[in-house]
Amino acid sequence: MRNEQLELAYQYAMYTQRNIFLTGKAGTGKTTFLRQLRNDSQKRMIVVAPTGVAAINANGVTIHSFFQLAPGLLPKNDNKFQFSKHKINIMRSLDMLVIDEISMVRCDLLDAIDQILRRFQNHNRPFGGVQLLMIGDLQQLAPVASEEEWNILKTTYQTPYFFSSRAWTETSFTTIELTKVFRQKNETFISVLNKVRDNTIDQQTRHPEQPLHPRLQAARQRGLHNIDNPQLPGTGDQPDAHGSAENLPRDVHGNGGGRISRELLSYRCTADTEDRRTGDVLQERLFA
Repeated sequence: MRNEQLELAYQYAMYTQRNIFLTGKAGTGKTTFLRQLRNDSQKRMIVVAPTGVAAINANGVTIHSFFQLAPGLLPKNDNKFQFSKHKINIMRSLDMLVIDEISMVRCDLLDAIDQILRRFQNHNRPFGGVQLLMIGDLQQLAPVASEEEWNILKTTYQTPYFFSSRAWTETSFTTIELTKVFRQKNETFISVLNKVRDNTIDQQTRHPEQPLHPRLQAARQRGLHNIDNPQLPGTGDQPDAHGSAENLPRDVHGNGGGRISRELLSYRCTADTEDRRTGDVLQERLFA
């Protein structure tokens, strides 16, 4: 790895037992790092994530599926979870647990993971002594807690976030923040994304001197109308960039003028039973 921060995280994960919190904004290489680590490491590793979509993106399983946890509030010190012999063998031999999209993991969920791993490995060490690699961005999606759930949780936890869990306070972590953005090359666009992420939007963000996309730059040079203040298609009869309402897209019924039909449409989907690949992936990763 050529990036110094990614190389540091790689060395920690590969050759130490340190717990790691790897963070950074979108496009800094977190997913690529995880992919390479799984390919290179000889450690017995499980990758989990809080949602089905996140689990599929990380090529893992959901936290609730792997640890057989029910949705909602999780009981304290409940070691009555029943696991198959195969699942028990996996947890007893586990070297590293990777939790992707850690920002969405609630404090009581992380404590439940801690209880289960202590049950099958070292009872006296946080997470049973299993090395943790937590990956995520705290400025992205937050954990979900209803008002009723939070009224109960706040008697024990300071915040719903994972770092308020008891297990976290008992564990030492090495935090590595990735700062180099690889996904985008346009510095103006990167600057805008950073300001949106940090909630520091200003006039320069709203109206950048240079368009964020080469096509917009070319359109501006041709002197097209409304290029810097485009109206969303289908919201009215205002002319588009070519100065004519006739160029606005037609709706689903083929009506002109660009208006969106207000008629409620329903569509029925029939799955091809001969191709079960997608269903098998969902069954394997979400309900294993």
